[in-house]
Amino acid sequence: MKNLLLVILLLLSFSSFAQVTITSTLTNPESGPGNNFDSPIEICRNETLVFGVHYTGANQYYVYYVAYADGERIYHSGLKNPNSDFYTFDFLADGTYTDLRIMFKVSSQADHTDEASVVWVYNVKDKPTNVNAGDDDNICLNTYELNASEPSDGIGTWSANGITFSDDHANNATAYNIPDGVSVLTWTVENSCGVASDNVTITKSNKPIITQQPQSQTIKKGGYAIFSVTANDTNSYQWQKNEQNIQGANSSTYQIESTQTSDAGTYTCTVSNDCGTIVSNPAVLTVNASTSIADNPNINIAIYPNPTNGKISIKTDEEIVVKIYSISGIKVYQQKINKDNNIINLSNLSNGIYLLNTNYKNLVINKQIVINH
Repeated sequence: MKNLLLVILLLLSFSSFAQVTITSTLTNPESGPGNNFDSPIEICRNETLVFGVHYTGANQYYVYYVAYADGERIYHSGLKNPNSDFYTFDFLADGTYTDLRIMFKVSSQADHTDEASVVWVYNVKDKPTNVNAGDDDNICLNTYELNASEPSDGIGTWSANGITFSDDHANNATAYNIPDGVSVLTWTVENSCGVASDNVTITKSNKPIITQQPQSQTIKKGGYAIFSVTANDTNSYQWQKNEQNIQGANSSTYQIESTQTSDAGTYTCTVSNDCGTIVSNPAVLTVNASTSIADNPNINIAIYPNPTNGKISIKTDEEIVVKIYSISGIKVYQQKINKDNNIINLSNLSNGIYLLNTNYKNLVINKQIVINH
């Protein structure tokens, strides 16, 4: 059907009988001469085409034009006895077709026995579609192999603040200098009809870094021991005693509510994320038989009242840092105190049992406190 139509249009395009002759044509956008079937003009979808045709050879004219989209007639219009030898018309190139042909005919006879014709051939383009920058990803290195969709028409360009690319216009370029955290990379495709873009989010993490190591401590038998570690970019913890994993010890703190001599040993914590693993410094737990702070003549510290309604006084002869932990091992309070500033206010904490932790004269002191407002 399409080939037959092409033959018919070719025959029509070269028809010029006794009287009527097309002398010139004007188009916007400029299409060059009509009847150029081998070199269609590229236009953008939803573009309005404007035509103007000069003709001569008769006293009256019958004009007619028709539009074919992918071989099917989609529009036609005719006019009898136009007032001049110049006719203009326009056409909106919408729809989903790609091959568009506009045919114009002019005749001096109603039966078109005497006619001349011209055909304009267009390739209708869309702005870029189906632009895909790739899937979001989590990475550990500062380089990344991108995988965006390859443009079917037009040129693609990568862009991102502070990030460089092996080739800005390659869909599978390598991205360099990716910073820590979340980065958004944009893949933009542009052709003669428009621009479209898509983003890919890259989240860069690092191997964990321990910022606070667990501390060695000496605890009286029956006392409360707690080890804690603080690390950046960490999603798992595993505590060990004497290089053996402790079952269920998988948080940032490890606590022993009533220490026994068998608990003495070396404790470490392995912290991990998708980018690697690091082991903390060892912390030594010493458990001695003394059951009271008063049994150690070197300790001059008192904590009262206990239970408390929120305010606690700590008598000390040197500056210390007091940390308060919940029974689940979460640090909920920290304050530096000395002999002149020795009151901590825990009124904002809920009723319950907490652990007070401090270092005094190179000795770790852990004491349970009860808050009862």
